[in-house]
Amino acid sequence: DVTESGMITANGEQWVFNVIPDQPPSIAFDNMPRRAVNGALEIGFTAKDDYGLKEAHAIIEPVGIAEGATALYPPPEFKLDLPRQNNREIKGLTSRNLTEHPMAGKRVRITLVATDGAGQTGRSPAHEMVLPGRNFSEPLAASIAEQRQIFSLDTRQMPKAIAYNEAVGMRPEETIPNTTHYLLLQSAQTRMRLAYNEEMLKNTADYLWEIALGIEDGDLSQAEKRLRDAQTALSEALQRNASDEEVAKLMQELREAMQQFMSELAQRMQNAPQANMNQQAQNVLRQRDLENMMNQIENLARSGNRDAAQEMLSQLQRMMNNLQAGRPQRQGQQGQQQSSKMRQQIDKLGEILQQQQKLMDETFKLDQALRDRMQRGDPQQGGEGDDQQMGEGGQQPQQGQQGEQGQNGQQGGQQPSDQMTAEQLREALKNLRAQQDALGKQLGELQQGLRDLGMEPGENFGKAQQEMQGAGEALGKSQGEQAVEGQGNALNALRQGAQDMMGQIMQAMRQQGQQPGQGQEGMAGQGGQNGRDPLGRPRSTTGPDFGDQVKVPDEIDVQRAREILDAIREKLGNNPPGEVERRYLERLLDIR
Repeated sequence: DVTESGMITANGEQWVFNVIPDQPPSIAFDNMPRRAVNGALEIGFTAKDDYGLKEAHAIIEPVGIAEGATALYPPPEFKLDLPRQNNREIKGLTSRNLTEHPMAGKRVRITLVATDGAGQTGRSPAHEMVLPGRNFSEPLAASIAEQRQIFSLDTRQMPKAIAYNEAVGMRPEETIPNTTHYLLLQSAQTRMRLAYNEEMLKNTADYLWEIALGIEDGDLSQAEKRLRDAQTALSEALQRNASDEEVAKLMQELREAMQQFMSELAQRMQNAPQANMNQQAQNVLRQRDLENMMNQIENLARSGNRDAAQEMLSQLQRMMNNLQAGRPQRQGQQGQQQSSKMRQQIDKLGEILQQQQKLMDETFKLDQALRDRMQRGDPQQGGEGDDQQMGEGGQQPQQGQQGEQGQNGQQGGQQPSDQMTAEQLREALKNLRAQQDALGKQLGELQQGLRDLGMEPGENFGKAQQEMQGAGEALGKSQGEQAVEGQGNALNALRQGAQDMMGQIMQAMRQQGQQPGQGQEGMAGQGGQNGRDPLGRPRSTTGPDFGDQVKVPDEIDVQRAREILDAIREKLGNNPPGEVERRYLERLLDIR
């Protein structure tokens, strides 16, 4: 172990070593924790460490608990989602549903803690808030949940909970018209009286919670719990690198749980007073979107990209947390006009993102074709590179041509770039500059439109515009590699800017007294109001999906990753002479 700076002399050579101390990590809230539509707690955070974070979580502590109170359950756990790679500087968002915990609805103190590989920790300043809880529309369900909370936070208060139960059932013929609900209330009272140890107390608390959910939502609550458990099980399996067989099994359980939940939700919405025919078409769209998302999760996990699968699963969890099967709130005419203008800007940003992605793909293809011409020698140019290859071996160009023909045969036809000379490819790259400059101009108009709506575009949009300008200049010089790099940076900045913009919209809604998921920002789960689907996202016909929460690898990323893995495997297969080098290569492949 190198513990201090110094000089080492060996075999007549000298090396100077400077030891850089490992600094503790830092972590902070990115905006304040907030409540999702279904009551889940969402925590945005930023964290960094000089060598990379190993783990991060939120400590949730009760505030104002009576002295000597004996809680039935420990404080809830809240693990923050971290990428396994590129974890030196992180900006993330984690959502967890804690509504089942007895502390839900009570004031708590939240502190973020990050740990690095050396075991050093960093803490954020504490933030106090009311832990989001489940909202019950049925008074009896809310009463039973409160009884459970009373003795779960302090087991000494069981007599108070029993007295509350007795008071609720004092005049059942007037207050509890459903006989089944009354019998459940009496059954709960009996269990509360008989519970005398921790196990029986926990069983009683669970029983009361199931009764409350059953009265409130019927079978839907059980389906939602099964779905949440399936998501948690799959997330844990991805984090511990479970086998493909286990991941496939958990994916099937997630599909079944999702199908049951959507079926229960659709049935409930059909029985809603304001259900309409347009809702059925939206349910089909929603199920198709979710099915596509689960297919992508499974494909990413099967291909070995567990990080991307984990990120997309987290996105799915956040989407489900923002699903609300209530009634939408009506907006005034002014609010609708504001919402319409905002949707126009969102649509415009989505179009810019799509066009920039297409332009980057086209630039990459042309640049790869140009590199191929320069490597093989352009046969239509008869240049210096062509003569050099022929001079070293006459068979080499023929093999390259055969390989090219084989690839084209597999693709079912030649691509236009395959028929172009090197000079034509350079000219094609230059011609892309006009498109790139036009996208930069559109982004400038978008920023001005946001300012007209009273919003601040943010530095990410400015960074994206600078990257676009640089990419345009590189295209003008036929520098494809530099252009692709700038275009990729512009895409990342656009996605981050989109996330910042949506955060400003939600903040503005809260200031106006609206809840996210209602009004212009999201569906309330019933009807197709304001161009949003029941998951609170823009519908495919009126709004884009920015892809700002999940970075799914595109074709370029996957191809590059495959090339790197093949190179490592080839080097490892050649039996490297040094033990250190062999172990290093094995670590790169994550061999255990």
